[in-house]
Amino acid sequence: MIKVPVFIDYGNRITYPKGIIINRTIFAEKIKYNKNKNNIYLLGTKYFPLTKAFWYVGDKKINDNIKDIMITFGGSDPREMTIKILNYFINNHPNLNKWVVIGKGFINKTSAKFPKDKNTKLVYYPSGEEIKKIMLNSDVAISAGGQTLFELARIGTATIAVKVVENQNFNIKGLEKTGFIDFAGNWNDKKILDKIGKLLMNLKNQKNRIKKMNIGRNLIDGYGSVRIANFLLGVASSGQI
Repeated sequence: MIKVPVFIDYGNRITYPKGIIINRTIFAEKIKYNKNKNNIYLLGTKYFPLTKAFWYVGDKKINDNIKDIMITFGGSDPREMTIKILNYFINNHPNLNKWVVIGKGFINKTSAKFPKDKNTKLVYYPSGEEIKKIMLNSDVAISAGGQTLFELARIGTATIAVKVVENQNFNIKGLEKTGFIDFAGNWNDKKILDKIGKLLMNLKNQKNRIKKMNIGRNLIDGYGSVRIANFLLGVASSGQI
């Protein structure tokens, strides 16, 4: 029997019964919940849970010029954006180092199906620590709009986001409003590659990337999981609910 249910909310979806409501999204503190004495609310990105690899990340060097690009579209990439964007960079920016993250659920898994030049590094099924290292070493990331955006914010890697499913709206709009990400558009936009190229040009300025690093790191400090765990343990021991 569950004595204290915990609900993960994304926008005041329903009226919740007695329990703890966690909304880790950006600006969740501003949502007008119909609060009552039966519920406890943990709101905002200070409660965004990241894996242990991102609790401590160390310093990030912001290079004068863009040398390394990270391309990451989640664990499956059903839109096959990885191949599309990698092709674009091979043809238009061959001198950049391209770190390509390939998840276990990718439709096209074999190396033969991915375009490649001498500066392309295909990284299959990386661990959290490996992902963190790529993010730290990358000057810019091209990413889908899922949880990876918050890992990139924790690291402070300037990011160009592409929306691949509708439920990424919340993440993208919020992070764009903070100034951390640049939003290129939807995956099926015919001009998506041109838009990515133009946004990349804006990020050539080192000061822009430094600014985005500071915004991201101030937004996500990596200890959301610890805060949630400590709070729940405190509630359990005190009998608050």
